[in-house]
Amino acid sequence: MTLNQIIVILLAILLIWWPIGGLINRRRGQVWLEWLQSGVSELGARNSIKWLRSFHNVGQITVNELRLPFRVVEVLFTLEPRDNLLLWILRHLSGRRDEVILMAYIQDNPVQEVEVGFHGRRSYDAYLAQQKDNPFNLLPEVDSFRIAWRGKFDESSIMRLRKFLAAEGKSILRMSLQKDTPLDQRAFPTRKSENLLLRADMTKMKAASPAAFFAALRNWVADLEVETDKFVEEPSTPPT
Repeated sequence: MTLNQIIVILLAILLIWWPIGGLINRRRGQVWLEWLQSGVSELGARNSIKWLRSFHNVGQITVNELRLPFRVVEVLFTLEPRDNLLLWILRHLSGRRDEVILMAYIQDNPVQEVEVGFHGRRSYDAYLAQQKDNPFNLLPEVDSFRIAWRGKFDESSIMRLRKFLAAEGKSILRMSLQKDTPLDQRAFPTRKSENLLLRADMTKMKAASPAAFFAALRNWVADLEVETDKFVEEPSTPPT
């Protein structure tokens, strides 16, 4: 078999697989959507959805009539690119799975900023290394999770965070709690500045329902120690 014949066969396989992988993602995306909707009710009374890419690879849930302490909540879920066979194989081998990303603004600024990263994630180390002007303090690693904090140390919040990670941590890829600062004080004024960002592997979340996950997250945020002289800036557009 010649090289040209091998290339033709590979291209044919990719073309044949493209609609098959897309159909798998479309069905899987609908299942994930219904599953997530069963849980985001812990954050708000209503939600709206839209698909952002073909084959339902990326979906967005906007949560409305929010429960305290949230002001804005957006939930994205991204699926593995099963329609692109080569890319799917490469990303799957690197450990990437179907993920959920929660982005939220909360009512009050926390006194303490927190960064949570799973052991071995280079992006976590790179981010902390960039914070030379306002460095984070690292806490002892527990169950492969590293927690870094800065600001006023909120010991009670850290203890509750460790309990949350112990219960739900297998699915969490990254978690960030930051202060919302005025536009004229941001290093990058055009950058989104959500207070809370969380990425999780949906395939490792408890299968019954994500309601317990979102409820535990909301309870942790609700009990944060917050600044008394708060700054509240309504986001010009919801985070996307």
